[in-house]
Amino acid sequence: MISVTVVVPIYNKEAYIKSLVETINSQSKFPSEVIFIDDASTDNSLKILKSMDLGCNFRIIENRVNLGVSKSRNIGVSLSKNEIICLLDSDDYFEADYLCSMYKSMLKLNCDLLGSSYAFDVDGDVKTAKTIDCNVNEVRPVSLKDFYKVSLIYNLPFTCSSVFLNREKFLSLGGFPLGIAMGEDQVLWTKFLTEGRCYFMNKSKAYYRLNVDNSACDKKLPVGWLDYLPLLQRESSIYYDLYIMKLVFYHAIFIFDNRLNVDYKVITKLVSRWYVRIPLILGVKALRFFKKG
Repeated sequence: MISVTVVVPIYNKEAYIKSLVETINSQSKFPSEVIFIDDASTDNSLKILKSMDLGCNFRIIENRVNLGVSKSRNIGVSLSKNEIICLLDSDDYFEADYLCSMYKSMLKLNCDLLGSSYAFDVDGDVKTAKTIDCNVNEVRPVSLKDFYKVSLIYNLPFTCSSVFLNREKFLSLGGFPLGIAMGEDQVLWTKFLTEGRCYFMNKSKAYYRLNVDNSACDKKLPVGWLDYLPLLQRESSIYYDLYIMKLVFYHAIFIFDNRLNVDYKVITKLVSRWYVRIPLILGVKALRFFKKG
């Protein structure tokens, strides 16, 4: 058994509850604590979870009302007994040695955040995400510049199911930000990368399911879908500005999607702010470059 707390928020994921418990029970080393936070599910998620033969290391927290995934994660971490936290979304899963290998590396590195390689699972079609340039079994430090560079060109280096976190640092940073519709994970990762010691390990994989009901990665963008951009920690390289531009361009295509659920006045305000800001910044950087030359 290893001194790790696995924190799992749950909301209407009845189809994945059994596989969720299975991925934890199938680990080569069992975590000393597992905290499920049911966020007032309206399906049979909680009923199925309670009907299963869970060990004494499992705890179920029931939110009386729906508080959202960020608040639920924050509650789980605050209630944890261990200093090393593993996050897991209720529809994702791990390789069998994931917890053990991540735990050993976390202890050895004495770091605040350790990310792992991960793969996308789209209806059983698995494809490894391209993230940090790192050889198999290699561990390397990750900077804020690395985060923006990789996110710009490839995939996000971290997901909520592919990180180990230091509980004390998590709490000191305020946990996941509340009151924003999406991107709360990226905001927190950039805080860790600014104020903590962060590493990436290309070994055991986490698997991130796409095309899942109640997923953050669906095509119905919520109101306030760009609110997280100003909360991302700024970085002096051009990768930060280009990544912001990428997000604005990417999300802007949904404006013409009939399924979009947004306030168009808010869209216009946010998009115009970033479209104006980025060309000005790039122009200043270009002038400085030519002056140095």
